[in-house]
Amino acid sequence: MNRFFVEQEQIVDKKINILGDDVKHMSGALRLEIDDEVEIVCDNKVYLCKIRDISKKNIELDILEERAGKNEARTKITLYQGIAKGSKIDYIVQKGTEIGITEFVIVETGRSVVKISDDKKKSSKIDRWQKIADEAAKQSKRDILPKVRDIILFKDLLEEIKGKENVFIPYENDSGNKFKELIKAINSDEVSIIIGPEGGFEQSEVDKVIENGGHSITLGPRILRTETAGIVASSIVLYERDDI
Repeated sequence: MNRFFVEQEQIVDKKINILGDDVKHMSGALRLEIDDEVEIVCDNKVYLCKIRDISKKNIELDILEERAGKNEARTKITLYQGIAKGSKIDYIVQKGTEIGITEFVIVETGRSVVKISDDKKKSSKIDRWQKIADEAAKQSKRDILPKVRDIILFKDLLEEIKGKENVFIPYENDSGNKFKELIKAINSDEVSIIIGPEGGFEQSEVDKVIENGGHSITLGPRILRTETAGIVASSIVLYERDDI
């Protein structure tokens, strides 16, 4: 069954009003008609609905059933991802959404090849990545829309992780810390994973993360690409915590 997301203000009494691009998608691409049923999600609640009326600007739905969402992991993962070239961030956001990542934060680091200084370009990039997350959330039957936040600098990342627990930074030169053991010691449902860009992290950046309470870890003897590392690390966390 097709799934769509709405804001709380679109739900009034026992009806839901579909607006914007979803109207074209439902009536055009999907060719949904009056009396067809769809799933609507808002704030981790799932509504089984039937289409009451279709117009060019909106689609009106009747709510048939309401239930709590059951597809979200209890572990909330924030992925701090070093900005990468081409369509790599597209891939990371799409696949990260599918496996259950809650939030994406794109970070400019010392070795980032890509630098975006223009605010308009930054906003355009964030809008694109958020749309990719939205579509992946619909496809994978998520009960929330993961958030893609603004691009930040590495120094801002350090401020964000101060006081946070369960912050992990995979680093190719690390061979001591056992990721599995650290996951077993997690005592909350919030986890942060920090991934470097194509060129990896500078040693000083890793040191600063550790100084601010993070844990340097290894993902094994093979070097993973930037678009692979965050997906692998997040999957390991979710698996070891029985969330996947």
